[in-house]
Amino acid sequence: SFGINDDPSFDLDLVSRWPHCTIYAFDPSIGRKTGDTFLGPNIKFYDIGLGGKDKSEKDDGRGWNMMTLDSIMKMLGHEHVNLLKMDIESSEWDTWESWKKTGVHKKIGQLLGEI
Repeated sequence: SFGINDDPSFDLDLVSRWPHCTIYAFDPSIGRKTGDTFLGPNIKFYDIGLGGKDKSEKDDGRGWNMMTLDSIMKMLGHEHVNLLKMDIESSEWDTWESWKKTGVHKKIGQLLGEI
């Protein structure tokens, strides 16, 4: 789940319906640090944003760490994403362009997004 901002209700609802699932939540804009357990034990939080290129906080004008979906999946050791939700405030366009180049979109079962 990319871009949870101050509304993690989608992620919390998924965990309540399927308590055996692990949800990975990403948002560099909310002032929380990777590993923060504020959403409970089944939701793993990362202060990383989804983007079209890997950028360290020094390289990103907002001071955020940004990673491509390919890089995030490698970091987590994932080969497939069952459900990917994204609300990343116009970063969708660069992200989707990178997916076309790498083919990572073929590793996503379902995609939910806000445009």
